[in-house]
Amino acid sequence: MPLLSPQPCPDEACVPELHAHPLVLAQMLDELGGLDAATPETAEWLLCDPALTAHILASHPQALSRTEPPSLLEYLDGDDLKHWLVMAALKAQGRLPVASLAQDWHDSLSCACLCQGLARQLGYPDAREAYLAGLLHNLDRYAVTPRQPAPGFQRTAGMLASRARPALSAALRAQDEDSHRLSEALPLARLLRVARASTSGAGDAYRLAAALLPELAPDGLDAARRQAEQTVAGLEQRLAGNAIEPVQARLNTALEEYFLIEQVRNRLAGARTEAEVLDTALPLLERQPGIRQPVYLRHDRTGGTLAPLPGSRHPGLKIRLQDSNSAAAWAMSSRVPVVFSTLDSESVSLLDVQLAWQAGASAVVAIPVGESAIEGVLVGCAGRQQAVQLEQSAAYLSRLGRQIGRALMRTRAVSAAAGRTAESGIDQLRAQARQATHEINNPLGIARNYLAILAMKLEERGQDAEELGIIREELDRIPRLLQTLTGDGRAVPPNRESCDIGTLIQDLARVAESAIPPGKRIRVATRIEANLPVIRSDPGKLKQLLLNLILNAIEACPDDGLVGIEAYTIIDLRGAKQLLVAVRDNGAGIGPEKLARLFEPAGSDKGGRHAGLGLAIVKTLATELGMTVACRSDAQGTTFQVAATAV
Repeated sequence: MPLLSPQPCPDEACVPELHAHPLVLAQMLDELGGLDAATPETAEWLLCDPALTAHILASHPQALSRTEPPSLLEYLDGDDLKHWLVMAALKAQGRLPVASLAQDWHDSLSCACLCQGLARQLGYPDAREAYLAGLLHNLDRYAVTPRQPAPGFQRTAGMLASRARPALSAALRAQDEDSHRLSEALPLARLLRVARASTSGAGDAYRLAAALLPELAPDGLDAARRQAEQTVAGLEQRLAGNAIEPVQARLNTALEEYFLIEQVRNRLAGARTEAEVLDTALPLLERQPGIRQPVYLRHDRTGGTLAPLPGSRHPGLKIRLQDSNSAAAWAMSSRVPVVFSTLDSESVSLLDVQLAWQAGASAVVAIPVGESAIEGVLVGCAGRQQAVQLEQSAAYLSRLGRQIGRALMRTRAVSAAAGRTAESGIDQLRAQARQATHEINNPLGIARNYLAILAMKLEERGQDAEELGIIREELDRIPRLLQTLTGDGRAVPPNRESCDIGTLIQDLARVAESAIPPGKRIRVATRIEANLPVIRSDPGKLKQLLLNLILNAIEACPDDGLVGIEAYTIIDLRGAKQLLVAVRDNGAGIGPEKLARLFEPAGSDKGGRHAGLGLAIVKTLATELGMTVACRSDAQGTTFQVAATAV
């Protein structure tokens, strides 16, 4: 059930319409603006105001029950609380008895703190209940239209009767009883009467303390009163802050800033990326609070710099935080907004002077962005009059910076989650590939066994079984290719061993001839230089690289075409011996547009089962093997050349 929402109840149990302290309302509006839920600070301020506390007890008596956890947060619905605070602030417009209300609030809080302090001294089991008794003792003073003849505290007692705190109800009902009768009352009623007399300055406070609280130490009342006065003074100072405007104007300002912060929050809620957050936030800053030409400078923690995002205003700008005297650097280090006048150009950073000059302004504004960690700084400019107003609104600017920081962090979290989801999808595909690999290994094992049987039979007949060796090697390559797909071999370096490139090319030529489509007349010719040097490479990956080039050449050839495979050595410009393997075809050649992006993954125009990845794989394999691959092509055909350093 939402907090502070109307509850059906008998007339005597309903709380009358009450005035809340305007500065408490302003403080809570400031804290809740832009947030999705209530905070611990919100709960603290709620319990500092008699009107707000009475409404909590009316709507959710269990929220302050002795048997419940001490935190109010589980009962506070952020949106409902915001709505109630806004309505309370709007109703208070122009009709708050500010002076008398401030004194009543001071008396209520003083009595609450004193009653709580006495309870702690005497070991009363529930100090919060004593605090509530003191806070609510003069609730009738907050009623907008007091009901007669029942005093406010008696209505409150009726509301609390038979609910979560009957002892509190009984203490409030017994306030006006004479001291003789109170001497036999429950402890809370006696505590409240002494605290009330001491707070109001009654001359019989010490006599009452001696009669009603005989176990209290002689100086106990004075000690508790001093502590209560210090607590209340601290709260009043926090509420007043540095504000120089009257109380009613302070509440109006809080309402205005609350609506603006909520507007920013609602607009940023739909942003999905960092760029969208800034595209939404920066125009809002220009409209209100009127910051000219705002730009976001991201903090680079590694380099200790601030710089705009690519495509932003002021490209190339980079502020080195360690040496900078700019407004942005000051905001970054102090973690609070700063407003620097540039009228005295000698005393401020030249960067700030230039920014203000470009914007036709006389001041620079810098707002830190982020909460626990500062992610960057918003920098903009303002005219003289606007700069004065911005300087007085430092707390509001801080909240804007925190709100934009939350949105940036949210979009990064979404991006990270999407990355994890994508990685999870890849992991799932790899798991499926591993399962498929396990299944594929079974027929591969059977095929190897039958190849061995066939080889033995051919050997018994005296027939050459060399081609079977090639088939066996190709079957052995399948698990290694699948290992790359599953990622299991991703971090495994190439298996370097001595390779006889001449023998490898002859084997590949025989495999290529068997791959020529039926009915297509294509000749595969080899030219291998004698005494080729040995190279160290991974034979399986080198075979895959060259076979891809050879099969591409066969597909590019017309009828009566020719595929040439050559191997020879050269001496490069550094004097090192290089082994070159060239694969040529006499097809129609490759157009200039495709030639420029030849080794990038792209869709194939060959149709069928081709994915356009073959040459990208060739490039990847060549890089892994420490080789280079190049291509030249014209209308007479295409040549791919692979170069490797000889041993």
